[in-house]
Amino acid sequence: QPGIGGEVVPHQDNSFLYTEPPSCTGLWLALEDATTANGCLWAIPGSHKNGLKRRFIRDENGVHFDHPSPSYDHKEFVPVEVKEGSLVVIHGDLIHQSFENKSPNSRHALSLHVVDTDGHVWAKDNWLVYNILGLCRSLWWIVLFLILFCCLSKTSKSLKTNLILNQIKYIFSVCCWQVHMNLFVSVFCCFAPFYFVLNCKH
Repeated sequence: QPGIGGEVVPHQDNSFLYTEPPSCTGLWLALEDATTANGCLWAIPGSHKNGLKRRFIRDENGVHFDHPSPSYDHKEFVPVEVKEGSLVVIHGDLIHQSFENKSPNSRHALSLHVVDTDGHVWAKDNWLVYNILGLCRSLWWIVLFLILFCCLSKTSKSLKTNLILNQIKYIFSVCCWQVHMNLFVSVFCCFAPFYFVLNCKH
């Protein structure tokens, strides 16, 4: 939000969503222009080649990082300024961050993370416990978001709005495939938003 968007400190997505071997991929969709003024992403180019620095785990001591926070040279970070509708794909080991939004302009974005389930194992000491109930709850939030966005998009015929909508639908279809949902849930989640859009009254 303008003037209040918080800072996200340097991190790697694999730290929080770890599989063996690592497979997390971040999908960051800009719903508005993201610039250095309103809090765009920053990243260290090539940092994904240096491996994972630390993990956020759950054990008998609760949830915590297994190693102290590394120190980074902020001169190594470069801004990732993108236009509305752009999709940024983030390697799980890429070191990235974003600063607070001190501008009068908003910088809304949709951020999703996916992991591979084919030949990869969800680490047992992940802080986030994998269970079907939590998965279904998360998917329902995505479905509700899609329904809302699809309904709102009907009031706008702009090319940018259609581009963003198509990318969100693509991301959602990827998520459905990655978690290997059963056929009924997959079909329902994929087609429910379209049903509601077609029947949405304005």
